[in-house]
Amino acid sequence: MELNETDIDELFKEGHLTISKDVKWKPKKGLSHYEFVIPIDNYFRGETINLTLMGTKNCRTRDYSYCLLLNKQRIRGLDPYKKHTNRFPSKNRIIGTHKHKWCDQVNSSYAYKPTDITDVADMGLTFQQFLTECSITLVGKYTDPPPIQYNFHLEGF
Repeated sequence: MELNETDIDELFKEGHLTISKDVKWKPKKGLSHYEFVIPIDNYFRGETINLTLMGTKNCRTRDYSYCLLLNKQRIRGLDPYKKHTNRFPSKNRIIGTHKHKWCDQVNSSYAYKPTDITDVADMGLTFQQFLTECSITLVGKYTDPPPIQYNFHLEGF
């Protein structure tokens, strides 16, 4: 199902979006990066559509992000701590935390500074605030990814 900007806004109002499983972070690129990909249960216009939620975390830095994907295309996203330059409707640079919203003219490249994200250092709170924007109910549980794991070799042990 192809959706436009108006359809996507309607999806958040009428799509009955739910995460019924626990959010489980898995290592990627060794133990310094983690990610999760979890399906979103939904029912929109009489059918189920391919919606997934993805999270990424770089444990070496404070960078992390959450994004909602429709058929592997980002329709909403949250990037704490990062920079972004919009090219539509005008060229402007956003420094720090920003959200991405699907816009028919530039797909998911449109970003804005959010007012509803209160503490980006708290990943769990930020996750819940992102779900609220997307009208997603979490039935499972959320756990932050583990901190970075270092492998030390101690001689004689």
